[in-house]
Amino acid sequence: MKNTINIMAKRAISPLIATIILVALTVAIGALIVNWGRAYVSKSMSCVTLSMSLYNPTKGTNYIDFKLFYTSENPTEFSDYTVKIYTTLGTEYLCKYNSGATSAPAGGCVFTVTPPSGTSKFVKDTEYSVRVYVDTATINIGSIYKVGMYSPACNREIETLTII
Repeated sequence: MKNTINIMAKRAISPLIATIILVALTVAIGALIVNWGRAYVSKSMSCVTLSMSLYNPTKGTNYIDFKLFYTSENPTEFSDYTVKIYTTLGTEYLCKYNSGATSAPAGGCVFTVTPPSGTSKFVKDTEYSVRVYVDTATINIGSIYKVGMYSPACNREIETLTII
């Protein structure tokens, strides 16, 4: 009988220590959820307040120029947006930002921004010149009737401009 183990002789964790551990774990998980929620709400609010105006469009042989007036409170990078172009054929193209572009890549389009102050961000109450380069072998420049500034992060178009 000396080899038998007395289970009752083993000591378990005290109820007080167990309660403290459970409360600490609950507080830690709650803090994680609150931080996640704060980031989600902050991103959602910045998408709601995002606004700009597009105007004064002109077409060239392989590009479209227009003016953009940024009216949102928070500065955002040019690269946070894409320009969406619409054709009369029902085709839509998303053009990514490329600061040094002088032409479009094969089969697509890119856009550049000329800021008044040499910055790489859209800043409140500032006008910018935007140029969209189009690969005319793929996209008929004459069929483009509308452009829009699209925010992939917000998954929505901010503003559109009809080109006549």
